[in-house]
Amino acid sequence: MATGTLKGRRFFFATRADLVPGLRTIEQSEALRYVLNELRDDPAFTAVSALQDDPSLGRSATGEVVSSAQYFVFREGQVPRPHAAPQRRGGTKYVIEPTADCVILKCGGVHDATGALVAGELQQPLEPSRGAVQLFRLYTRELLRGFTRVGLYWVGPEALTGFRAGQRLVTIGVRSPKAYDLADLST
Repeated sequence: MATGTLKGRRFFFATRADLVPGLRTIEQSEALRYVLNELRDDPAFTAVSALQDDPSLGRSATGEVVSSAQYFVFREGQVPRPHAAPQRRGGTKYVIEPTADCVILKCGGVHDATGALVAGELQQPLEPSRGAVQLFRLYTRELLRGFTRVGLYWVGPEALTGFRAGQRLVTIGVRSPKAYDLADLST
């Protein structure tokens, strides 16, 4: 853990402005599909090729890491078909599950109601393929380019400015005690 990372995972704080340059570079170099991890009433999932164009990028609707939008990132042609997931109380929902060939991305972002910045995370699947490891390395290199390490977290330039000005950088959520927020370890 001394390296500021866990194997196959990177935790970060980033605003939209921090994320867009890396996403632009990645999305210009690879044909990708982002699929929102969600339960749907129908199998009509939308896979987008440019997360940088998503108007909600850099925003956290709930202020909680656990409920932040999570995307499965696949290379073009590798998105699996949705499958039915029968529900205990009846009915069926549809899901797309991560595969060994994807990476998983939560961007976190600013929680408008409180102004806090919610942590994001990039991770590999449990048993990644060689392609997933390469994709993870690409995201680590390009998405986090110019970020500063603070403890286990990578902090984007705009996020770092907010952090130094006293903005909360929450590692769990806005309702959690401030003792769990990112702390300046240099003091």
